[in-house]
Amino acid sequence: MRRLLSCFFQVSRGRGVPAADETWKRLASVLRFSAARHCPGWSVEVEEIAPPEPSQRTYHYVANTHKLDWWVARVLVAPTGDEIALLDADAMVLRNLDDVWGQAFDFAYTVKDPAGNPNALPFNAGAIFLKVTPAVQSFMTLWRDENRRMLEGPNLHRPWAKKYGGINQSALGMLLEQGRVPLDLCRLSCQEWNCEDSSWARYEPGRTRVVHVKSALRRSILDPRVSALRLRHLANLWRQLEREAAA
Repeated sequence: MRRLLSCFFQVSRGRGVPAADETWKRLASVLRFSAARHCPGWSVEVEEIAPPEPSQRTYHYVANTHKLDWWVARVLVAPTGDEIALLDADAMVLRNLDDVWGQAFDFAYTVKDPAGNPNALPFNAGAIFLKVTPAVQSFMTLWRDENRRMLEGPNLHRPWAKKYGGINQSALGMLLEQGRVPLDLCRLSCQEWNCEDSSWARYEPGRTRVVHVKSALRRSILDPRVSALRLRHLANLWRQLEREAAA
């Protein structure tokens, strides 16, 4: 089975009280709608989940860790042979994704073109594609465990954060550098499979399949007062999808 899995949860304002805004519900509705439109025959599962349990942790990557924990839990119960796309909920699908499964890999992630931004982090872990096997499930467990170690020990995360940024990416980057990923890997282009801030300027309607609605693009969508001219086309695409989803 081909599946797209994503989760979101309300950001807490201390003591587990959910925030009042509906930002993540809006983002998730567009992902759900656009994925169903462009990936017929797939199981599209974009779920609202409970937020992380209140804790004494002050390290701010607990939300990303919670998302990765959910991803891994779903992969661990998936049947062998399933083909799964794991996407952050702040994404929109603009073209069919079936072509990815014709490539030979166990685990695929999206890399940035340094020509577009030589200072960019090397990859973005907001789009992962995998073919479920026991070996892939074991690796996902390892990724989750290393991510948790970094959450509990910020001093472990910080050196890797200089190279890879967020905690999910740092844990994955560390495992890749240390040769602890015994899988067939595939490096997919962010421009095509996870168009984020380093590749928005090179968005191509006939090529780009997934756009990552983060940082400046999200602000342009949610607050027209800060709308950036260079992002207007992508922001308008998202708004049109939201209107169609609501209809």
